[in-house]
Amino acid sequence: MPIYRGDGGSGDSSTDAYASQIQQYATDAADSASAAAASAGAAETSATEASNAADTAATDFNNSLTASATTLGEGVSATASYNSTTKVFTFGIPTGATGATGATGTAATISVGTVSTGAEGSSATVTNSGTSSAAVFDFSIPVGATGATGATGATGATGATGDGFTGGSYNASTGVVTFTSDDGLGFSTGDLRGADGADGADGIQLTDLSVTTNAAGTAALSYNNTSGVFSYTPPDLSSYLTAETNDLTAAVVWANVPDANITQSSVTQHQAALSITESQISDFGTYATVDDATALAIALG
Repeated sequence: MPIYRGDGGSGDSSTDAYASQIQQYATDAADSASAAAASAGAAETSATEASNAADTAATDFNNSLTASATTLGEGVSATASYNSTTKVFTFGIPTGATGATGATGTAATISVGTVSTGAEGSSATVTNSGTSSAAVFDFSIPVGATGATGATGATGATGATGDGFTGGSYNASTGVVTFTSDDGLGFSTGDLRGADGADGADGIQLTDLSVTTNAAGTAALSYNNTSGVFSYTPPDLSSYLTAETNDLTAAVVWANVPDANITQSSVTQHQAALSITESQISDFGTYATVDDATALAIALG
């Protein structure tokens, strides 16, 4: 087995390999191996990414596919086409031949089943409690909302007077109350008076009444209901005149004497003693004298 001894080759016995060179070669070999492994990993990653891209492209293609169909006439061959730009499949489907007429079916019937009242605000419902050929419709109709109060109606005619109690009376001597009626329901009570009460204390007799007169002062009158005595205090009139004596010996001046207090006799009782002279008359203007009156009487003679 040849032994590597250095740059001189296997036959070069004059050149020996150095240990440091061997170590460097081993390191270079390890680095090359790591680079090869990194390249292999990168290649694997690229392969995975390429696979993923292919899957994504396939998914996008599948998601982009659409189809449309048109109806062709009866007897025409079916068609199919694909647009690679829009990714749309277009199908032409011919109309099938008209089939044979079927047997005559049984006529269906419809009838009304139950009709119920639903709650206010609920929805109206109709259900078929029968079959498709013999339908029975059950209805549920909700109550309507309460409407506004209507206007007051006209007053009705007065009804006939009904039977009932017609009156009542009380008998003070028996204590019985009697109710009368025109429908046979009249009745009378028992004696409603209570039991006799106990006798009261003796009251004041007329002979107990008396009057006591007090000294004059502020006028007052009181009564003692226990003793029966009236107590009278007369007013004090000492500051008032009790009599009047006017003999006219002194001058009397009355500023205002009521007419009712002056009688005719009071005025005329001294008229005979009165005399009025011409000198006492003034503001009469022109008036006739005694001589003028005599001359006139003679002239008229």
